[in-house]
Amino acid sequence: MLKLLQQKSQPAVQVLDSQDPRRMLASLTLSMRLGKAVAIMNIDSVHPALFGYLRKEDAVKKGWLTTVEVGPELVECPDTFRLLLFARDASAISKLPPMVRGLVTPINFVLTQQAVEQQLLGRRENDT
Repeated sequence: MLKLLQQKSQPAVQVLDSQDPRRMLASLTLSMRLGKAVAIMNIDSVHPALFGYLRKEDAVKKGWLTTVEVGPELVECPDTFRLLLFARDASAISKLPPMVRGLVTPINFVLTQQAVEQQLLGRRENDT
């Protein structure tokens, strides 16, 4: 899924790992200012610093520029910025607090071994 996003999106998606929160937030704020798309991998929970961005009603709009709170700082965020959160565990969304669950849109891209085998078998049958 991530490879597809990187191939199809312009500008390219910046990939961050949630396991290093300090580095993740620094890279995230820079990407926000530049209007890039960001994919945060291995999310088990949503970092509290992201709530300011996720709660759109807290954003301050001045002309074409939107300012959101990310942690302790205000960050200018162009409309071109996109945030994608990826979890390894499909049940991660159900583990989020209800307040956070209402701020995200879950999309389930779980692959099972059986589904992959069926895809490969279907391709092989179409090739012959």
